[in-house]
Amino acid sequence: MSRLTAAQKREAARILQIARAQKIEEARKKLTHRILQFPVIKGGEGAAWPAPIPFDDIDVPTFPVNVFPEWLGTYVTEQARAIQVPIDLMAALGLGVVATACSKRVFVRVRPDWREPLNLYLAATLSSGEGKTPAFRHATKPIRDHQDQKLEGIRDAIRSAELRQDILETQRRQLIRDTTKQTAAAADAQAKVYDVDKELRDLVVPPTPRLVVEDVTTPALAIVMAENDGRIALLSDEAGIFGTLGGANSARLDLWLKSWDGSEVHVDRVGRSAIHLREPLLTVVLTPQPIIMEGLAVTPAFRGRGLIARFLFICPRSLVGYRIEDSPPARAEVVAEYHERVTVLLRQPPGELTLSPDAYGELMAFKQGIEVQLRPYGALTEMADWANKLPGTTARLAGLLHMADHAGDRTPFEISSETMARAIEVAHYLVPHTRAAFAMMAADKTVGPARWMLGWLVKTEMVEFSLRDVCRALHRKAGWCKQVLKVLEEHSYVRSRPVTAPRAAGGRPPGPGYELNPAALSLG
Repeated sequence: MSRLTAAQKREAARILQIARAQKIEEARKKLTHRILQFPVIKGGEGAAWPAPIPFDDIDVPTFPVNVFPEWLGTYVTEQARAIQVPIDLMAALGLGVVATACSKRVFVRVRPDWREPLNLYLAATLSSGEGKTPAFRHATKPIRDHQDQKLEGIRDAIRSAELRQDILETQRRQLIRDTTKQTAAAADAQAKVYDVDKELRDLVVPPTPRLVVEDVTTPALAIVMAENDGRIALLSDEAGIFGTLGGANSARLDLWLKSWDGSEVHVDRVGRSAIHLREPLLTVVLTPQPIIMEGLAVTPAFRGRGLIARFLFICPRSLVGYRIEDSPPARAEVVAEYHERVTVLLRQPPGELTLSPDAYGELMAFKQGIEVQLRPYGALTEMADWANKLPGTTARLAGLLHMADHAGDRTPFEISSETMARAIEVAHYLVPHTRAAFAMMAADKTVGPARWMLGWLVKTEMVEFSLRDVCRALHRKAGWCKQVLKVLEEHSYVRSRPVTAPRAAGGRPPGPGYELNPAALSLG
């Protein structure tokens, strides 16, 4: 049997991607048809019940940790188990740490006219109390330690320069005052003030070396990036920056938009000289709460100008209620190797990666598969702005996996097809997670409470109940319960029934009555 050429492999992979996209679309059409053909179910007293209309739940997969090299995959798995957080969170942090180390030092040359940096914008949405802070603390420790070491080596030089600057500024002020006096020393002071002013202008205070910031305004971010060769990482277990950017003007949002791919940007400052960043690259890892995600939908600039499209969203399944309190810590040797490998990546020399012919063919086939799903009514039409950037992001993921594979070794400059296949696996993982995030941003705020109330009704088998029963049991106000029950009624999970109970003498009239669709009990 003859071996396929690289061109034949690329064509076969492209056809496979197109076929896969078509199958997904056919499955969606069949599912829609089945929902429309649901039978009618008989309820109590012979009344006909329509089948309940399911909420638009999106099934999100677990992060494929097998794509990581052993040192990173083992660390992510053991540390997630140790602090009892979703493995998706630790995986996102692992990717963010590798991106922080490689940003602006390594690039992927897809082809002569297409180059991708290795920075990422990541957002893993989790509620408060999920263990985000300890996860960040553990994952980012190698970066913070490396930053402290760099600062220690230059601390004395910074202090000496700052002291000399203070002395010169004091001398300058004194000499300017002396030039205004009607004395013989005035002429001498005038001559000296020019010398002091020149030395002050030529004096350079070494900037404080920074790799990471946590909470910063856009002007301050521009200053830090300018002092650190246009490179910085924003790693924060909160997402307050979204609130800051929500009220920012267009020019300040430009820094975030252009720092994703290294486009030149000028940041104007009131009363100060503008900051010019020739090739800024920003790495972002945030863990916004769901309420923050909902707020993104009311900021048109985020979606309209493309900020949301730059983020890779991860929506981990919560472990709250199922956590193990005495889970053993990650093994010391696993943590030590993680620290060592990340430190090696932070110290690596600059370089540029290329794709092997087979890796390039796989990426082009994947890109073609995405293109098919962007057609009208395609699987990715509603998130086309995000999906358009996915092939480039996949090239970045391949570069990051390649660098992680060879951390501590002599890094080859060509990315293999096997590495590209792993990057594409991560890209497929990201699609449903980002779809869930987009749904969260635009979702009706009553849908979440409706799911929760439905679960409670099924668990307690409340086949017949009144509004007062629900209010008392859930300790909620009648207005809130009515609104949520209305959503359940619209989805045919409950329906109102006539009130037959007599009004007690001198008491309140009985509240509205409801009954639960018998089909909903199968959910329990």
